Amino acid sequence: MHNFRQTHFVLLLAAFLLMFATQIKAENSDSLFNNAIRLLKVDLDSSVILFQSSLLNRNDSTKLRLYDDYIGELLYMGELENLDHLFRASQIIPIDRQSFRYHGSILDHKSEYFKMQSKFDSCILTAEQLYNQAELYKYSDYQISALLEMGGAYESLGFYPKALDAYFKALGIAEKDNEKQRIGSCYQSL
Repeated sequence: MHNFRQTHFVLLLAAFLLMFATQIKAENSDSLFNNAIRLLKVDLDSSVILFQSSLLNRNDSTKLRLYDDYIGELLYMGELENLDHLFRASQIIPIDRQSFRYHGSILDHKSEYFKMQSKFDSCILTAEQLYNQAELYKYSDYQISALLEMGGAYESLGFYPKALDAYFKALGIAEKDNEKQRIGSCYQSL
């Protein structure tokens, strides 16, 4: 009963904050976001409400960064049920070269999410989308991530030649950029 009262109080507090959202300043929004992350361990529903409150009055790049951080925390904790909604919501924000850093990370999380659920076809499609956008915006790190995700999904599906092609392509990009840690990741995948 005590836990229900705490949850109810937090939900009411979040609703109150939403009513006055137009008056929330950036530093208060940061506090809302930090509290949403802390609440993940206690009450997921309240955390989601606080997270959504923290997005109000933010520019698109900041919203993408917050989506990226929050989705990463949910994945880390294994809380997968809210991710579909968050992935869709983050996609309505326009993408440019500067904001792709966060959008690419969200796509990377999304392909990882599909792989965790053994939805390898969806993982491959998402990784291909990430690869194409990373190529367009010249983000080789995300190209490598996408290729490694594709390789892992192909390997899980038993398409070993396609997996090797993806791994070697990732290795080529990593070697061209002299990314030693990524080169190691590529060799580890092989």
